[in-house]
Amino acid sequence: MTLACSLAITVFAAELSFLLHRAADLAILIKRDSQRSPAERTRIERGLSRSILLEFFPLVPASAVLLSLIAPAWSDLRLILSNDVAYYALLGIASYGFPFTTTKSIITRTALKILDESLGVPPANPTKGGEEEQPHEDK
Repeated sequence: MTLACSLAITVFAAELSFLLHRAADLAILIKRDSQRSPAERTRIERGLSRSILLEFFPLVPASAVLLSLIAPAWSDLRLILSNDVAYYALLGIASYGFPFTTTKSIITRTALKILDESLGVPPANPTKGGEEEQPHEDK
C-alpha cells in the first residue's frame, strides 16, 4: 500500500471518529435557533461552529498524520492484522483519541487554571488534605 493511500485511510478514519464523538455538538449546529435551548445558544455564540471547523480541518488530520509518523513503533500490531486497511483505520481512530483529544484537554485545563489564578477566583470546592472542608456552625 502506498504512503498516500495509508495516510488517506488514517485521516478518513480519524475524521469519522471525530464525527461520532462530536455528534451532539453537530446536532446543536444543525438545529434552528428556535429549537435550541438557552445553553445551546450560548455555546453557539461562544464559537461552537468555529471550534468544530478548526478541529475537523487542520487539527484532526494533523493528529492522524502525526500518529502515522510514529506508527512504525506499532509494527507488531500490523503483523497481527492481515488487512492493511484495518490497520490504518485503527490508526486513524487512535489518532483522534491521542494525541489530539489528550492535548486539547491538557491545554484547556491549563488555560482555565491560568485564568482562575489571574482573576483571583477561588476553587469551587476548596480542599484541605484531599478532604472537603465542612462549614463551621457557631451556636
